[in-house]
Amino acid sequence: MVEIQCIEESKGQVISDRMEIKIQYSIQSNLTKEENEIQFVIGEGSVLPFIENFVINKRIGEKYQIITKGKEIFGEEGFGERIKSEEEVKIIIKILEGKEIKKPKAFEECIKEIIKTKEKGKEKITKKEYKEAIKIYQECAAELHNLIDDINYQKYNEEIKKQLLLIHSNMALCWLKLENWNETKQQSEEVLKFDPVNVKALYRIGVVLNKKEQYSLALNYLKKAMTLAEQDGLIRKEYNFAANNINKITKK
Repeated sequence: MVEIQCIEESKGQVISDRMEIKIQYSIQSNLTKEENEIQFVIGEGSVLPFIENFVINKRIGEKYQIITKGKEIFGEEGFGERIKSEEEVKIIIKILEGKEIKKPKAFEECIKEIIKTKEKGKEKITKKEYKEAIKIYQECAAELHNLIDDINYQKYNEEIKKQLLLIHSNMALCWLKLENWNETKQQSEEVLKFDPVNVKALYRIGVVLNKKEQYSLALNYLKKAMTLAEQDGLIRKEYNFAANNINKITKK
């Protein structure tokens, strides 16, 4: 048997499934008295089913007194030595806060918006407006990283990573055009995290290292790039530049 009494009424919002709510509660029995505040999402199972089921259809701001047996709250085994299954328990619950949890956008909608934004970056590159393009790509990268960190989109991680690779590659190109060698290298290294044999990233790092006169390191990256794209004249040119400078240094 469960006795329920509303001791504080409210005209607040009605609690429904998938809401995030905050309650204040106290549980009292012969041997136990506990008071606490907890915050949880209805439907996630992070609190006792009795409490979760009870608050549904109640209103924010309402306060209830419940008198029942321990087994109604904790099951037939009760709560160890503290609350027996047949023992009478008094619970006070006040619903303090509640808010709707927005349903996550469909992945297809999210990625469509990001690709649309990415196209604006491509237009900026065509106009040689590289700084503006970088700002757009940074926005895209932030959105993609939010998706990859969101449990709702985990099954789409491969597609997200594919888009991140393209974004970081485009940013590397922009920084290269602006002759910002450190940023070019950093963005190219991000590309290699997703694709260790990405020719453009290997080439761009090689270019940066040549600019920094780190010819031996440049040669390593450019050699890998040449193996993957033997007919690419730009890669061969940078490779020869690094090799020639190493020879000059060796002869000194």
